[in-house]
This record gives sequence, C-alpha cells and structure tokens, in this order.
Amino acid sequence: VSIAGATQDVTDSVTIGVADPALRLRAQRSATVTVHVIPGPVEQDLANRPIRLRNLESGLTAELTPPAVMLVLRGSRQGIERIALADVQAFVDLTGVGPGDYSLPVRADSPPGAGVARINPATVHVHVVRGNNCETCPNALRH
Repeated sequence: VSIAGATQDVTDSVTIGVADPALRLRAQRSATVTVHVIPGPVEQDLANRPIRLRNLESGLTAELTPPAVMLVLRGSRQGIERIALADVQAFVDLTGVGPGDYSLPVRADSPPGAGVARINPATVHVHVVRGNNCETCPNALRH
C-alpha cells in the first residue's frame, strides 16, 4: 500500500500471499488495509539563546564561552506554535563546581508540547573564580 504524498487515511485492498515461494495458498485471498496518516513532528530553531547558570556557589564568578547556544525544538505543529520563548531556557548546572576551568554540558528546559532535540554547542567552557573580580572575564556572571 503506497502512502506517498498522502495527507489523510489511505484504504486499499491487497492480495494475501506467503513469503516462501515453495508454498501456495489453495485460494487467493484479499484483505482491506487502512493506513492512518498523522502529521509528523516539526522542528524549530531558536538561535542565540543565552545560557543561564544554575547552582553557582555563593562568592564565585563564572564566565561561559560561548555565552549562547542554538536550541532545536521538536514537537507537533500545535505544540511548537504555543511555545513562549521565555519558557525555553538553556542552562549549565554548576552544583559542586569550585574555582577552575571546566567543559560542561548545556541542558535546556523542555516547554509543554515540545522537546529539545539538539543543543549546539552541546558543551561550553566555564571559567570559575573566587570573588567578584575577574579582570579577564568581560561577560562574567556573579553570584
């Protein structure tokens, strides 16, 4: 049954056979087959989404490189259309991270009706220093 280009359910009559060419059915049989066609998922790119810091210990300053990522959301067309950009946030979890340099994964909150399919880049460089002074951190985030 071909469903190429179909946008609604397709019903067709097919002949029933057997896979083994050495076997034959006594009488030819047919069956009615219905293929339900449903819309596939769609994707939406959200470029240049700022990365938030979560759980940065008090008294530390952190800088992310790069400071923003592209998020690709996937869901139903209706789900994607209902998304409020404020509900989609990329973040790096800094639980237990002290001063130093790290390569950490970027995560994102999934809004209702869609999921995060991809994050690019998937990891970012994080530079963490003690105190609120980081002479070499023009984009530093402080806690």
